[in-house]
Amino acid sequence: MSRTPASKRYPDVSRKIGELIRVLLVARAAGQCEFPGCRRYLFEHHLTKGSGNFAECAHIVPFREGGPRGRAARPKNPKDVHSIDNLLLLCPEDHKEVDDHPEEYSAETLGRYKDEHEGRVRHLIGLSPHLRTVPLQLKGRIAGQPVDIPVDDITRAIAPRYPASKPGMVIDLNGLDAESKDFYRVGAAQIRQCVREFYGRDEVKEVRHVSVFALAPIPLLVCLGNCLSSTIPVDLYQRHRSDESWVWRNGAGSARFKLIQRRSGTDSAQVALLLSLSGSVDLNQLPARIDERFSVYEIRSDRDHHAMLVETRGDLDRFRAAYHRFLGKLTTSHPNASAIHLFPAVPAPVAVLCGRELLRKKHPRIHVWDLKKKTGQYVQSLTVN
Repeated sequence: MSRTPASKRYPDVSRKIGELIRVLLVARAAGQCEFPGCRRYLFEHHLTKGSGNFAECAHIVPFREGGPRGRAARPKNPKDVHSIDNLLLLCPEDHKEVDDHPEEYSAETLGRYKDEHEGRVRHLIGLSPHLRTVPLQLKGRIAGQPVDIPVDDITRAIAPRYPASKPGMVIDLNGLDAESKDFYRVGAAQIRQCVREFYGRDEVKEVRHVSVFALAPIPLLVCLGNCLSSTIPVDLYQRHRSDESWVWRNGAGSARFKLIQRRSGTDSAQVALLLSLSGSVDLNQLPARIDERFSVYEIRSDRDHHAMLVETRGDLDRFRAAYHRFLGKLTTSHPNASAIHLFPAVPAPVAVLCGRELLRKKHPRIHVWDLKKKTGQYVQSLTVN
């Protein structure tokens, strides 16, 4: 192989990279290969685990014009070719990969790899212990389709918090037969058992913060909410249909909710609540059991019903306020009510919230009704609290 003429190099610059620059680069990269998806720790042999230096410093704009990416814009000051901004920490395999395929790995591409990796390192180092959270997932088939909640989606959604462990606890009900008559009973039992185990974990006791990601039939979401501890803070998250993201939208949100009484019943102990958020609950479609004895209340939005009605934390908080207005009305006007019959058409975090906001010693149990699309009829599915 012929040597590149000296005129093609920086004539007054040594190939040697200064020791301080090497140390700074290792620190910025946290000792890991900066090639996306590798992240190999470069100061330990990957098989023997013995200590050693297996890192290589790769130039983004090369030292010589004839090198890989040699047509990239040259630094104005030749000495800048060894600057930390022009260097990438790589394992030997990835160093060879980027140099052998300069058409795929341009200077711009390698610069982006560097910025993303080192930015992630700075973010993680800057996180405080009080920003840790423990993820709790509930997955159950929706309209017959299995649900998946990627861990990367959770990590993005909880930022600036970060998971104490991945994936946290996963309650996976995808394998249950939704057509079985025991579906809700078995699903609820599994949720209760898993949540008891979850709160018994040392990491939950230490971190004392929970992030809930749940997609499942609504009665099971209400059950999950009712199982959540009231003594450990909980953040609820919503999957947005527009982009499949779980990140809450910025801003206060525009949804407003009102509590109205649709019917005054003849028996103050009989109460039903309609939640018309992501759809409308038709008073005339209620089962015959909810007769003239029942006082019927409804929480609805001042906007059209829409699956994306709750897009911000502020939207969820305003629904919580409306729900508490109902619970207050229940205490004052229906003190002898032993149960609430709930007919929900709501987004997932709202269903979880409805279960969690109930106080076991103060509020009555809830009978959750589920609308069967095949028959168009409501079926009492689950009782919580």
